[in-house]
Amino acid sequence: MKLQFSKYHSRFLKSCAQLVQEIWPLEDDLVHASQPHHLFYYYVRNCVDNSTYTDLIVDEENDERILGILVGDHESHRSCRSMIKNFRNCVILYKHILCGHLGKRFVALEVVDEMSTISKRIEDECEEFDSEINLLVLSKDLQGKGYGRLLMERYIEFCKNDKNIKSIFVWSDISCNYKFYEHYGFRLYKQFYDDRLTAHDDNREDKPNAFIYYKILT
Repeated sequence: MKLQFSKYHSRFLKSCAQLVQEIWPLEDDLVHASQPHHLFYYYVRNCVDNSTYTDLIVDEENDERILGILVGDHESHRSCRSMIKNFRNCVILYKHILCGHLGKRFVALEVVDEMSTISKRIEDECEEFDSEINLLVLSKDLQGKGYGRLLMERYIEFCKNDKNIKSIFVWSDISCNYKFYEHYGFRLYKQFYDDRLTAHDDNREDKPNAFIYYKILT
């Protein structure tokens, strides 16, 4: 492998979507989906279109395969351009839903609605923070080799160099190694249970399955 860091470009969309699908099999909630990749295209576009920072780990010797992604968003930098992109992204997704590419239409609509509702809930609870890590994912091929640390350190350094960013937040559920953030000075802000997220093996609802972390920059 020949690995390089790169900003996001539209030519990376397919590989980014494949990486997200590898780690988070969101299509498991769909029923009889013939083209589930469109859900991941939507998810990646949504993260990138609302971002002010993108950092990818690219394997240049393997057809520019994406092996790591960190996308960050400065909360005060939402623009009309990003709103237009979000609208276009939704239109593309709903076209595929109506065409049946994501399987049963009402199920697909429910999955998308749950994704949006959870995201809105997190943002409402974290309005006091300046920046969000809205996508951090690493290929299984690179996990445990320090590349997640590099992505995180590069983003924190970017934020420190921006005088308008004083704090960062990120959220995760129990399907991910959320303790990872504690190694970089993130502190637990809130935790809660939501039945739309990854359930505990024993299906207990009295234990949190979602965690919000924050870091104050100095």
